[in-house]
Amino acid sequence: MKSIKVLVAEDNERFRCVLCRFLNLQPEIEVVGKASNGEEAISMYDKLSPDVVLMDLAMPVMNGITSMQKIKEIHPAAKVVVLTAHDTVDYKEQSKEAGADAYVLKSVSSNVLVSTIKKVISKPSHQILPD
Repeated sequence: MKSIKVLVAEDNERFRCVLCRFLNLQPEIEVVGKASNGEEAISMYDKLSPDVVLMDLAMPVMNGITSMQKIKEIHPAAKVVVLTAHDTVDYKEQSKEAGADAYVLKSVSSNVLVSTIKKVISKPSHQILPD
């Protein structure tokens, strides 16, 4: 089975490490890169061409919304799953406008996160999935 290549953009180092370890344990997922801010995420996307980006919203240097917009401008077919602690209508709307393919809270179960990644891969771009 072909691995789903994932780029994780998350500023919290502890959460990023745990998330990457968990994802790498999934037989169909391979973490190909880790970014600690939005600027790094853009640079790494250009170099690694992942299948999916897991994008935090609140990050230093460049936030997730701006980073997602820039990635989508350069790579319109890019798949981005917002993974955030922010459960607000404003953030969801901004993410949708920036081109998010899904919006998932960090509090979701690991099964829901993996399922969302798989669904995003199989769906057309710019389709927000229910969280």
